[in-house]
Amino acid sequence: MAVLARVLAALTRAERFIAALCIGLLTLIMFADVGARELFKGGIAWAQKFSLNLMFWAGMLGVVVVSSRGTHIRPEIGEKLWPEKLKPILKAIEHFLIALFCAGMAVVAVQFVIKTYDSGQRNPVTEIPMWILQLVLPYTFISLTLRHAIYAAVPALRPADKNEAEEALEMEKQAQEETVKGENNG
Repeated sequence: MAVLARVLAALTRAERFIAALCIGLLTLIMFADVGARELFKGGIAWAQKFSLNLMFWAGMLGVVVVSSRGTHIRPEIGEKLWPEKLKPILKAIEHFLIALFCAGMAVVAVQFVIKTYDSGQRNPVTEIPMWILQLVLPYTFISLTLRHAIYAAVPALRPADKNEAEEALEMEKQAQEETVKGENNG
């Protein structure tokens, strides 16, 4: 179990790093493009298209990062209706079904990338082979498949589900309490 935990943590760190790198490069390229437009009256021809590709990669990797934190979109209404003693079993089933869905999507994504590779398509602006730009699709679904299969099989490694609305309300309540404390002390 410790090995799986380390593998998941390492994957998450790598995915966060690459997503952040994509966002950083995107930002630099767009600043350079805007600067070139302002200073030289002409931008960088490939900047916008390449930035879109970086945004796509960052977004797809972001899906995996969000899933690793337990903040992915999921139906929550049923969770409030389930008997407490069935929740661990139902959570395992939920993660198994997510893994199954992602495995199916991984197969489709791999087939898609292979078709694009076989066709020799290139991005018309950057001339980068399209299959390279699309590799993030199978990677994302394979990563999600492995992650959720592990969550289904090893509950101790499963991140706690987070309800962002409830979390935001709790943070607001804490901020109000701190404001009241500050007013009472001041």
